[in-house]
Amino acid sequence: FQDVSFLTTIEFVGLPGAGKTFVCEQLAEYIEAKSGSAVEFFPTIDDEVGITTRIGKLCRAGFFMVRHPVVVARVMNWVAKTHQKSFLEFANKMINLLSELDLAERRSGVWAKDQGVLQAVWSLMLRARRDADWSELLQLLIPWLPSAVIHVAVDREENIRRLTSRESGHSRFDRLAVEDLEAELKRGEALMQTLFEERRRLGFREHETIISTGQDTDFDLLFSSSRTPKAGNASPLHEPLSVRAQGDRSSYTRRLK
Repeated sequence: FQDVSFLTTIEFVGLPGAGKTFVCEQLAEYIEAKSGSAVEFFPTIDDEVGITTRIGKLCRAGFFMVRHPVVVARVMNWVAKTHQKSFLEFANKMINLLSELDLAERRSGVWAKDQGVLQAVWSLMLRARRDADWSELLQLLIPWLPSAVIHVAVDREENIRRLTSRESGHSRFDRLAVEDLEAELKRGEALMQTLFEERRRLGFREHETIISTGQDTDFDLLFSSSRTPKAGNASPLHEPLSVRAQGDRSSYTRRLK
């Protein structure tokens, strides 16, 4: 934590209600305090925030389309083959993905990103009506994928309690009956693991998991031991440095410059 110049984007992913925003903001503050370097916490952008936010997201998606028309055409063509639930959902999910890609491309310094490109891909997976090889989509998005991924997980019963008690309603999960919610959470977690596996096959290092309890995380305890990779063990895309926790392996993997 004395030098964070080798970090780029740390993306926090997980099911709705897992506590991603809470843990993400905490970790950004922790790294900033330990390193003395600025770490930007970038929260998720919800469609429900207001017209200004929606326009901003649409503009970012448009900027990315102008800069990368061929990539966007290939991504849209590929996603169309998954038969999203409706055209409106297809449009909304694509705007969200392109907006996140634009943010990822414009990043500078260290970002702790609450729900970025990977979470946007997961949303597409969740609403797809046809099975697909999602590694093909990830291959198109490699230049914009995060250098480190932290999966924020939570006990299933606690997850359901959080979703049924919150009033925001910005997630489709918030509006499901309890019996449907449990089934959808189980399916969502299975898709999340599929996404992690496809990412690993592309040469990225394993994601790391933090169990969300809703209380402040003791990152000094989580990052109490470290391991530097031996020569020749690095992945073809990233040369990793892992910081691991004792016991539950709650940690994160970082990409060197």
